Amino acid sequence: MFGVICAGRPIQTNIQQIENNKFIFVLENAASINHIIIFLLPENFFQEGFGATVYLQYPGKQFQLLGGLSNKKPSAIFRLKNASNSSNANTEMEEMQDVSESSQSIAAVLGISIEPLLSVEQQLSSLSMAQQDQKKLQKSEVSRPVPPIQTIVQRIITNLYNFIVGFTTSQLPHGSQLLGNAQMDNTFIPLKAFQDWHSKFSSKLSMDPHFLEKD
Repeated sequence: MFGVICAGRPIQTNIQQIENNKFIFVLENAASINHIIIFLLPENFFQEGFGATVYLQYPGKQFQLLGGLSNKKPSAIFRLKNASNSSNANTEMEEMQDVSESSQSIAAVLGISIEPLLSVEQQLSSLSMAQQDQKKLQKSEVSRPVPPIQTIVQRIITNLYNFIVGFTTSQLPHGSQLLGNAQMDNTFIPLKAFQDWHSKFSSKLSMDPHFLEKD
């Protein structure tokens, strides 16, 4: 019912049926694949009101939704990021999906699930929205101006000052000793204040690596 072509390879028709409505193709040396074309074979059609979702799975990972097929759209092309280093990919393709994998010797599984057309359309709509959100996030990260290093350093110093100023004292704890040229009328800051600041600063940095770039 289905055929698959991996760019640069012969057509695959060695489909395996694993359930009444589910089929798979095994794609050898998957990391060298840059584009996949999947299509309904001639004289094959879905039952009225049905279509198919198409998935890709690498070893040890979950199936990832790539797109779908229907009688109105009996073929689709998917671009796999793992083997495509070109920034001039054909943007006129109906379906393009980035999937990353590093190993050159793995076998991936291309899954096909025949489902009610309404379910297929809902899943593809969710996929499209997720892809748009990802593109917006990537665009915002690229377009965000990075402050000069002097500004970031100044923000670190200001953050430190605002934190430790509340710990200043003119009274040394009992048993403390002055070092160097310190004078008794100076203001002192406990070392623990710096330790607490470092801990909280590091925690905040791990939760939001860009917080120093924000005004």
